[in-house]
Amino acid sequence: MDLRRGTTILVLTMVFIVTSLAGIVGYVWVTGGSGKASIPISAPLLNHSSELNAERLYRIDPSLSKVRFQVGEVLDSEEQVVIGETNEVTGDMVIDFADPIASRLGVVRINVRTLKTDDAKRDRALRSFILESGQDRYEFAEFSPLEFINMPDTIAFGDTLKFQIQGLLILKEIPVEVLFDAQVTI
Repeated sequence: MDLRRGTTILVLTMVFIVTSLAGIVGYVWVTGGSGKASIPISAPLLNHSSELNAERLYRIDPSLSKVRFQVGEVLDSEEQVVIGETNEVTGDMVIDFADPIASRLGVVRINVRTLKTDDAKRDRALRSFILESGQDRYEFAEFSPLEFINMPDTIAFGDTLKFQIQGLLILKEIPVEVLFDAQVTI
């Protein structure tokens, strides 16, 4: 009789575990969404004076641009670096050729729902648990610049500029001050 009772408890425990795992997988599947943008990417337009010959307005072209993140991960006791990226990014920049330090960057908007790594399961977990970008209210992150660092004193068409941008990154409605490396080809 004890053997039957023990077997019944074991079977019920296994059914509970399998049902729980199925529920978790189902939750991740549903809340992670498809990873596709719900609307085309756009950002607030940057005001500039077209009367100043030294200023030129540039728009980030999603087809030629990428946003990347890099994070360390331990999987099966092995450390690895995971890189995710998306080209769903847009924003405006006004370059002042007479005074590069006076150049301005508008709000840069990134669709974090479309970030992809080398693993679809990881991407779905990012959208479900970490970024929660499967929810429409967290689909976009915004970067509002505060300052350019190491902007060259002179620039010309064809130059590739490497500098840093300090600003506020708002992700899941939480602002964090960050410093990004930037590379811009004029």
